[in-house]
Parts: sequence; structure tokens; C-alpha cells
Amino acid sequence: MPQINYRVIVALAATLIFSGFLQVSCAQPKTNIVKSEDAVFIVDTVASEISIPFGMTFLPDGHLLVTDRSAGKIWKVNPKTKTKSLIGNPPAVHGKGQ
Repeated sequence: MPQINYRVIVALAATLIFSGFLQVSCAQPKTNIVKSEDAVFIVDTVASEISIPFGMTFLPDGHLLVTDRSAGKIWKVNPKTKTKSLIGNPPAVHGKGQ
């Protein structure tokens, strides 16, 4: 009679449970309007294909500077036109343990 490997069963069960939670938490909202107790927000994507957006700041002209932690890139994003341009020669990134 084969032995039951309980570690494999527990790992598989945990994976299935976690993936179920992940699907629920990552589900796309039915609307881009989010309401809180104090305000109503409209959520809109202004840039895509930034792997790990790590930092963001608004510039005086309304553009955004967004850093991509995984690629070590800095993007200038125009939220009105939803376009982005790469800022050249950023310093090297060592993104570990953050």
C-alpha cells in the first residue's frame, strides 16, 4: 500500500485555497467609480506595461514620474494622452528585500 505524503496534500490544498483568494481579490471591478465615506473616485489606467511601479510623483505640468523597480527605469507619463516616455540614463537599481 503506497504511503500518503501529507506535505504534498497540505501544499496542494494551500495552493488551491490561496489561488481562490487571489482570484477573488484580483477580480476586475464592475465599474471604475469607487465610493468611500468622504469622496467618490474615478479609477483610470493612464499607463501600462510598467512591471512594478514603485514610486510616483506629480510634476508641476501635470505629468507623472513613475519608477519601475524591476526594470530600473523611470517613465514620464502624460495622464491626459495616456502616453509615456522613457527617461534616459537612470542610476542602477538594486531592488532586493523591499
